Amino acid sequence: DCCTACDFQLMVSGTPVIDVADWKSSTVYTDGLAPESDVVSWFWTIVQAMDQAEQAALLHFVTGSSRAPADGFTQLMGYGGNQTRFTLGLVSAGHPERLPTAATC
Repeated sequence: DCCTACDFQLMVSGTPVIDVADWKSSTVYTDGLAPESDVVSWFWTIVQAMDQAEQAALLHFVTGSSRAPADGFTQLMGYGGNQTRFTLGLVSAGHPERLPTAATC
């Protein structure tokens, strides 16, 4: 008895329940951002205020998957199956009206 069908689905697809605290604690900050930065604080305040469907939509936008990794955000996979961390960083180029962007690879 290796695993049940539910266990297998969880391993392959991830979990639909998004643990924002885990997501936040597993995040890497670059390009002048730090966990205590105002922008970072605002970001996580907004994410925590979202309902589950909105969090899933955001997660899909930034990772390409609406489900969290079964073993937590430290196990997030990037393009090609490489383990990577969710990263927040500043983009210095562009106009002040520039919308947020995401890269999934």
